[in-house]
Amino acid sequence: LRLPPSLKSRLSSLLDPEGERDWRSLARSLRLEPFIDYGISLPSPTTVLLNIWESRREDVSSLAHALRLSARPDIAILIEKLIK
Repeated sequence: LRLPPSLKSRLSSLLDPEGERDWRSLARSLRLEPFIDYGISLPSPTTVLLNIWESRREDVSSLAHALRLSARPDIAILIEKLIK
């Protein structure tokens, strides 16, 4: 599944800024810890992280679950709206 560009942009705006529950937390929840060192140097690590997730061809519910594990239920709700 490919996420709509507008949704990717929204997720990036929410997760790119450094913080306790940023893109790094999502990377850990997706078991993509090796990406963290690389992602730090990118202008939008969230966009690249989502591209990697898309390449896995997982269900959108897995992304929503990872966001909940990352303590971002607010963003998981955005993803779940896509499912409906």
